[in-house]
Amino acid sequence: MNSITNSLGLRNPVECVMSWDSEFAESIVLPNNAVAYTLRDVIGYIGGLAVAQQDTPEWRKARRCIFEVADGVESIWYARIAVLQALQHERENVV
Repeated sequence: MNSITNSLGLRNPVECVMSWDSEFAESIVLPNNAVAYTLRDVIGYIGGLAVAQQDTPEWRKARRCIFEVADGVESIWYARIAVLQALQHERENVV
């Protein structure tokens, strides 16, 4: 590695940073009739849930996945799938 490249072999370290405004390839329809197009939209939705709901394993996993995507560690598809799984679990538990 020389002084021009970072540990990932990228010339510009900013190349590996993902924006909170990165859009999903397919939007996610949320139960509050909103549509999530970006990571920021989903984090806003999760933040509006009751604390007990936010603390379920499904939503904790979704948040973790979103943060990993925002940090450039994972693909945005990873976060989308985790959010869809949390939403599906939520639907299944509605009586």
